[in-house]
Amino acid sequence: MKTPTQFFLHFKNHNGFDHKQHLSYEDEFERLAEYLDWGFKAYESNLSFFNEIMMNHYGDDYYYEGIWEDENDAFSNGKYYENDYNNYDYDHEDEYEDYYGDDDFYNEEEEVLDIRNCQRIEHYFDFYKENYDFNYTFIGNSAELFEKLARFMGWNSRFNHELSKFKRNKDFTFQKKYLRKLFLDNGMKSDYDPRYTAIDNFYYLSEKLGWNDLYNEKREEFDELVARLAKSQFLTLEKLHSIIRRYQLEYGRILPHSKGLCKKLIKQRLFVNIYDFIGHNKRQFDNLDQLRFFSMEKSRIFPKKIAKKDPILKILMHILL
Repeated sequence: MKTPTQFFLHFKNHNGFDHKQHLSYEDEFERLAEYLDWGFKAYESNLSFFNEIMMNHYGDDYYYEGIWEDENDAFSNGKYYENDYNNYDYDHEDEYEDYYGDDDFYNEEEEVLDIRNCQRIEHYFDFYKENYDFNYTFIGNSAELFEKLARFMGWNSRFNHELSKFKRNKDFTFQKKYLRKLFLDNGMKSDYDPRYTAIDNFYYLSEKLGWNDLYNEKREEFDELVARLAKSQFLTLEKLHSIIRRYQLEYGRILPHSKGLCKKLIKQRLFVNIYDFIGHNKRQFDNLDQLRFFSMEKSRIFPKKIAKKDPILKILMHILL
């Protein structure tokens, strides 16, 4: 059990809890407690486990106290239990183990995606939809959907959590003090460099502490998949004709009779973001400047180190290399 999302999905799968993705994790925890009619001991035990997961996710400074202030004030109790959790004589630990089932709740194995099986970009997102309840209906720009997935799965949660606290107060003095404390708390007091801006120091610290390591690993894996799927669209004359028809690049009804001529036409006339291309989004631009502006403004620039590996990718990526 590694993420807050998995925590709630466990209760959805085993107890029918209706997990609301748009709510905060803390609000969801309280909804879960009410749904399962937890008594005080059950509430405290689950709160402790919830905090363990959240600290692993957001850092050791995270702590949620919960809203149950009076241990004698219970929810209705008994929806799933015959025993009264408010009774201190009750041996809660045995029931706690039984409640979570025969599987080790703390060590439930995470479903792992074999990206080699993804023959379409939908297969990638469908894996997280089926196994983690990630909600999406249309891909559009695949990079935008990936960022939504990353937030949902918490791949960059520690980075975003600290960044949001850093940006919460626009006062320069506050940001400077906050950063100095971050450096100090992480044993990097001497690494803070006042010659650089606060945000530059923040990015330096986050890189050194690996706050985005998981995100970067997942993003690189995703971009490699995008590259493979893009190249697969150029393998046959039939597929090249499909691209030309899709973006209406042909002159009248005449289609080039060779792969070489098709690629030349596509390179000359198709101005499209590669993440749109893979996401089956038909958006295209009139010229290079428009495409460059969109890609840079939306931070939808495909990594050059991947694009340079293959001449086929350069047909789509030539304006950004």
